Amino acid sequence: MERHHFFPSRDGINFTTMNFHVYYPGEGKNGYYLRYDSEATMEEIIDSICNDPVKPKTECPGIVLNRFKPSESRYGTTIRNRYADLEQTTGYFALDVDNIGPMTNLVRKIIFDLPPVIVSWISSSGNGVKAIGYSPKLIGLTPRMFSMTYRILCTELRVRSGMRINFDQAMGRCHQPIFINSDPKALYNKK
Repeated sequence: MERHHFFPSRDGINFTTMNFHVYYPGEGKNGYYLRYDSEATMEEIIDSICNDPVKPKTECPGIVLNRFKPSESRYGTTIRNRYADLEQTTGYFALDVDNIGPMTNLVRKIIFDLPPVIVSWISSSGNGVKAIGYSPKLIGLTPRMFSMTYRILCTELRVRSGMRINFDQAMGRCHQPIFINSDPKALYNKK
């Protein structure tokens, strides 16, 4: 069965052209940090997962799936992924499952087959699965409501999967990036 991109629109927002914040890891005088870099569409994110060369984990970009307001810093305009700067939760969410071992391909397929999932891939460690999905239940929420609704959604997905999948609850923070790595065998909705 061929699946299609699920880019909904709501309240006049065109999700087909919606951009997501892209961050890259960096190191400064205070240690590790994420540096805002650019914006990317969902199609560009999927293209990156499927076609980019393999990079070390420390060079993989992080994508924040909710919208944050731009702010000025001494280096110019940037986007800080902080609760105080939250502009809108978009309905998009990330799933991350670690320490799966030899079942990564099976779990990637099972997660992909869940209705709200758009793309699923094996993480850079080769021992986990990541995914991005969409649920209208996650649009326009406060950070606290986003976290609570995300936990409920994960419980629903776990039940639907028929497996004891332990989704990383850190992804339930609306400002949490999901790190994108290359997986040429990623499963995604085709146009």
